Amino acid sequence: MSAALVVVGLVALVGEGMRARGSRGRAQPVSDAVRREARELVALVDQAAQIATDEGVDDLDTLEISTFVDDPRRIGAGADRIVFRSRVDPSLVIKITTVFRRSTNRDEADAWRGAGPRARRLLVPVLDVDWEGSWLIMPHVRQWDEATQGPLDPSALQSLGLLDVRAENVDAQGRALDYAEPIELEEPI
Repeated sequence: MSAALVVVGLVALVGEGMRARGSRGRAQPVSDAVRREARELVALVDQAAQIATDEGVDDLDTLEISTFVDDPRRIGAGADRIVFRSRVDPSLVIKITTVFRRSTNRDEADAWRGAGPRARRLLVPVLDVDWEGSWLIMPHVRQWDEATQGPLDPSALQSLGLLDVRAENVDAQGRALDYAEPIELEEPI
């Protein structure tokens, strides 16, 4: 077998391994059309980064780049990622990183894959991720609303080792929707 075939086979296995498994072990399907949309959004964000650079933006971070993304699917942005609601499947969101922050999506996918059953109940699942980390797909969820749900009690999520537990990073069911911190989500002893 040629070295090229071995590499192609390994890339396929890694890509397959990156797909998240549901809480019952079944792969949750993400269509090829959504993956194509994710790749298109990566190109859009990369183009926005280039425009920001051309306009002389000194501190090129994701929040700064997001101001150059004019797309109705954009629903949020943070320090490392821009979040889009999928046009192909509105029940999903696509988190796009810049070329400088690719590890963020990989960290979140690794945290989901390494989480035990208790931890998974407290996390919004990662459904799919690009092997390079440029995009990550999750279900679209409603964020915690302190006005209607009261103050967020972060203790359960903090017990998993999560540091950035704020209402905007938690869904209405109390699950973390942003847990890209490079942490271990092992079950406590």
